[in-house]
Amino acid sequence: MLPTSVPMGNILHYFSALVDNRMHQKVKYDLGEVISLAICAVIGGVDNWEGIEMFSHAKIDWFKGFLVLENGIPSDQTFTPIFSALDPTQFHDSILSWFA
Repeated sequence: MLPTSVPMGNILHYFSALVDNRMHQKVKYDLGEVISLAICAVIGGVDNWEGIEMFSHAKIDWFKGFLVLENGIPSDQTFTPIFSALDPTQFHDSILSWFA
């Protein structure tokens, strides 16, 4: 869990209600961290999974200032199933809530 004093902690708050539908025994990457990587990359102008992976590697020192990244940066092929498993309505509502 991230401390609330960390800037990304506020963003993660809006996504904490998302149901993680992955098989928990096979989970390698924290859902909040994956979402954080993706959001930062998209804000930085990235528009595909490969770009998110590359952006995350390029900024890993910065990300490690507020994310644990116990297993490092997920590959571009890992982002797709993680985001595909999310309920689109829940994710949409989380995004809208964060933007508000």
